[in-house]
Amino acid sequence: MPKTLGALGPLLQARVQAAREAYSACKLCAHRCGVDRHHSSRGICKLGVQARVYREYLHFGEEPWISPSYTIYLSGCNFRCSFCSEWGPVTRPESHGLLLIPEELAGRIARSIVDGAQTVSFVGGEPGVNLLPVLETLSHLDQTIDVLWNTNGFGIRESYGLLKGVVSHWAIDWKFGNPRCAQKLARVEQAWSEVHESS
Repeated sequence: MPKTLGALGPLLQARVQAAREAYSACKLCAHRCGVDRHHSSRGICKLGVQARVYREYLHFGEEPWISPSYTIYLSGCNFRCSFCSEWGPVTRPESHGLLLIPEELAGRIARSIVDGAQTVSFVGGEPGVNLLPVLETLSHLDQTIDVLWNTNGFGIRESYGLLKGVVSHWAIDWKFGNPRCAQKLARVEQAWSEVHESS
């Protein structure tokens, strides 16, 4: 996987444009809500176009090969797990965190690299529901760093395809094996996705 995001400029710009178009009838997770996120936040994730960062720091507690990691927590998720420790940012993303401004977040990531960050980690909630602002952020980053995608795996082939060649490491938080548990505890009909077909 490539490390130098700056060298991916044309690819990232194309992915940003594709994600922007996909937001017009959003089907970037397995819910496939079809909501026009440019004008509404009525989907399961309750997100429009903009994202919010509710926590970020240089994390030294990850596995040695990805630490330290500049870890960015984004509001919003496509699960509603009854045991969620981030319930506020997950269910009310519009009122948790600071507005994500891609150029500014890219600047903070760049400073974290100077401070020793080996990876940048996008977490949530679920980062996949904020795909467009994440790609926009990475398109402003010229420095060399690996991208870690910390996901619940409830995406689809198209969304993971937009991350292929950009994300270096995948951390899939596999929560449910039994569909009945997924329905009861997270309000989803299934908990698996098409990530295994795309990565």
